[in-house]
Amino acid sequence: MKKKFFNFSGAERKSIDLACLFTFSDIRRMQGGVKYNIAIYDELFDSSFDEKGIELITEILQDRVQELDECSIVISHRKESVKAVTGDVIYLQKQNGITKRVDYVEL
Repeated sequence: MKKKFFNFSGAERKSIDLACLFTFSDIRRMQGGVKYNIAIYDELFDSSFDEKGIELITEILQDRVQELDECSIVISHRKESVKAVTGDVIYLQKQNGITKRVDYVEL
């Protein structure tokens, strides 16, 4: 029986997307000799994933940092996402159309 991509839930689709992203990245690295040392994920934790899903993705990213020497940057607009952080956090705040770095954002 065939399954269509859009018959999956949002979290399932995002998991499939990430699995494809990591797979193609690994194939490119192994076969093409293309290696990069930074990966940026915009709003990775902002939708679809529950706490367990975020925990699993964080583990995968940590493994990639350790095994492949990648730097992973996750951009999030949800303050709760800081719970999943294992490295440094940079807080930005926008006021009057200007974004500035701030020392701390109250959760």
